Amino acid sequence: MRLLGAFISLAWTVAAYLSYKVISSFLGARQNASKARQLNYEEPPELKSRYPFGIDLLLRYIAADGAKLFPVDSIQRPIDAGGFTYKYSILGNRVIVSADPKNIQALLATQFNDFDLGPTRRANFYPLLGDGIFTQDGKAWEHSRAMMRPQFAREQVSDPELEERHGKWIVSDDMGASRSLIPIVNSTEHDGGFECFDGL
Repeated sequence: MRLLGAFISLAWTVAAYLSYKVISSFLGARQNASKARQLNYEEPPELKSRYPFGIDLLLRYIAADGAKLFPVDSIQRPIDAGGFTYKYSILGNRVIVSADPKNIQALLATQFNDFDLGPTRRANFYPLLGDGIFTQDGKAWEHSRAMMRPQFAREQVSDPELEERHGKWIVSDDMGASRSLIPIVNSTEHDGGFECFDGL
């Protein structure tokens, strides 16, 4: 009798959780659709998946990474999707990717407050990059961006030797296979940033 009671309790818990997910997904979709109508949003082309939950896309990314061809595959994906802004879905997560300059400008400048990185990106990149411009949102990101702005001044962008001088050792034979990238990137940005700020 206890086993039956535990099973019924588990069944109700699962049913309640699934109901919550369906209802929250429905309400989120309605809210997004309303906002999309206000902004005259057009759906981007889709990188099609042949198998449920985008399993084939996931396998494609894993295979490209294993063959050390992930950057090449990243270039091929928009071609396969039919545009430099496209969408895909993997394991129920809907992703929109864009390399369109107008979209990038909206994300980083003109409509910055309408977007955020979200918890998934922060959780994925924080162990590699730490708490910095690539993992921050809101005021923290604005502060990091203001600190980095001099790095992207026209004079600095037209002087690639500046970055090469501070980043060349990253890919040198001295790097070693087991070194963490966090101190390397921090040191390179620190050195390059100070040179940029101080004009050394």
